[in-house]
Amino acid sequence: MIPRMLALAALAIAFSAGSGVGRAAERHSFPIPEPVYSEPDLTRGQARSLAHPRGTVFLTFAKDGGGTVVLEWDVFTGRVLRRITFGSALVDATKIARESDRLYVLSRAHDTGEVSYAQSGTKLTRPIVTVLGRGDEPRIDVRGGRAVVAWLEPHTVGYSSVQAAGAVRVHAFDPATPDARSTTLLFRRGEQDNVVPYVRLAHGGVCVLVPGEPARLVLLDWGSLAVRAEVETGLGSLSIVRGDLIFGDGIVLTKLGPRLRSLAGDVHTCARGVCGSSVAEDASGALLTSAGYLATRGWSFDPTPLLRGGSGGSWHLLDGTPIFVVSSDKQPRAWVEWTEL
Repeated sequence: MIPRMLALAALAIAFSAGSGVGRAAERHSFPIPEPVYSEPDLTRGQARSLAHPRGTVFLTFAKDGGGTVVLEWDVFTGRVLRRITFGSALVDATKIARESDRLYVLSRAHDTGEVSYAQSGTKLTRPIVTVLGRGDEPRIDVRGGRAVVAWLEPHTVGYSSVQAAGAVRVHAFDPATPDARSTTLLFRRGEQDNVVPYVRLAHGGVCVLVPGEPARLVLLDWGSLAVRAEVETGLGSLSIVRGDLIFGDGIVLTKLGPRLRSLAGDVHTCARGVCGSSVAEDASGALLTSAGYLATRGWSFDPTPLLRGGSGGSWHLLDGTPIFVVSSDKQPRAWVEWTEL
């Protein structure tokens, strides 16, 4: 637990760091003023204004003693503007997405493995919670009035008992209606460590990165969830950049066409050859990879990544401000850091 005096003393830590964009960058770090029991996730909040010079973000994480927290956070001051909690189960994973004035929050219960979905307004009204199933590593994507959730679901049918089998459960729905449908994609686990079912709405359907040996990309039809295209690939992640589907394997970022094949001239890399597996964009057209490499124009990434404090964590790019969220692996603490370029 973060002592009150420590939180106040650390409220505005700022220091100079090499930004990798040709000039010094001032970096600010603020502790989240309550215990955090899962890796925090965030999405955009209010745009920049006189009241909020760097805008706001919505943060979600597991609550001490059970339940899920969602709060609106002022990026410039590190101040909590509003906060809600829901649920009572011990939670070990949370994810959040936003479209228009709606927030979509995923939570995974630690004891039962239940994956639940909650929808709330940006004023953080009391959400409606629906249990979708049981599993691990839930992921969500929402865009164009459509939503899709994917998670790892235990499965033992279809493969020999020599190698453990798993399955990705895909649940697609229209948030405004009760219409929903699901399908299951089997895979062979092998000995991989990072087994995560990344999912994106792209090419008029649902694209899923199914882990396993071998990993594969699967494009599902939106209406029927039937397989439209499928290719083998390595492990990595999926992003949507400028409306295009991007696959990243940590070394290069590749634009994928409607048949999930790379297109000529659409393979991008960073100067050191390590981009990170995903990339975020903002309205200015800037790009920021999960390894902290910044491109302010096109796909020309700066050769020096933005420096960060601590291991793990995640990068986000909102209104031209790189934001890094990191939690302690020893104590229930987490910090939100932003860089002024």
